[in-house]
Amino acid sequence: MVYKNSQTKWIISLCFFILCTLSLSMFHTRLSTILYIIFNSIFLIGCLFTLLKILKNIRKMIKEIRTNNLKLQTIFETTDIAIWYHNIKKMNC
Repeated sequence: MVYKNSQTKWIISLCFFILCTLSLSMFHTRLSTILYIIFNSIFLIGCLFTLLKILKNIRKMIKEIRTNNLKLQTIFETTDIAIWYHNIKKMNC
């Protein structure tokens, strides 16, 4: 399956790690203590890695939105001519 948005891939992998951790917690009595600790730490590291990746992507998107907002604001502040066209005949009817 090809994901168009990379954010979706990271959210799905985060959900996968969380579900693995929850299922491991339910069946921890059948595993030895050392195996439980190893699997739990692997899933925890996976959760933390994907969460940090998602937060990094969100920060990048926020930065892009702010720069685009500033560019748009400077365009409207620096133009001397009127951009909007008002049809007064239709407004008076």
